[in-house]
Amino acid sequence: SDLTLESTEISDIQANSFTSTTVVQFSNVKGPSGVKIELKSTNVEWNLGNFGTMVKLGHSNTLDVKNNVDTTMTADATVTNPAAFAAFNTYLMHNEEGVWSLSGKAEVTFLVKATVNINNKQLIFQGFNNFSVAPVVRQTNLTSGTTEILYSQALVSMTSLSNVLLSLNQNLYYRFEYEGEVLGVGHIPDYVMRPGTVDMMSYIEFSPTNETAQDALMKLLSRYARGIDTNVTLSHFY
Repeated sequence: SDLTLESTEISDIQANSFTSTTVVQFSNVKGPSGVKIELKSTNVEWNLGNFGTMVKLGHSNTLDVKNNVDTTMTADATVTNPAAFAAFNTYLMHNEEGVWSLSGKAEVTFLVKATVNINNKQLIFQGFNNFSVAPVVRQTNLTSGTTEILYSQALVSMTSLSNVLLSLNQNLYYRFEYEGEVLGVGHIPDYVMRPGTVDMMSYIEFSPTNETAQDALMKLLSRYARGIDTNVTLSHFY
């Protein structure tokens, strides 16, 4: 049978571990009904990486094997090769899809329980593809300021075409640039990226460090005040 990924939520993100809650569907099931499968220690490889095992999944719950029916698999993931996992994440951000290959042991129950080998079962993730739908600033407020910093608050609509939900539950910071000049740093608190279009609040501290950057900021604010659409760049997310 084939295993198709419908959606996945990545949460409880630590330096070398995370929790994944994945909705999958079995298809091409040719065996009897009433089959249950429980993945045990499962090795994950990235099909393009040639890194070997990058993640181990454990403590997966039992799945009902039924044709084209959503079933949820929850697993604790341990990152065994951080460089490989980082390479996969970077690839997923810039491409249409990424593929995990699963192998390991599973317990299959039909009348009796038996341990079987799982080899090269693939999960296909829809990638973020460079966030091909550009974010849109719906509303901006300048909330306060000093002689060095101007504080701004923006309501932003972000669209993800991926089937991956990222729950960082911590601040996501980025660098704010306009006309090649770094104007400051922004952050999105308690960041969660959901599939589809989501409105979220972003906070920006404009702190130009030279006269050229100061001029760029004044030009940006002038264009915004006159209602002129303007493209800016968010980069160096951390």
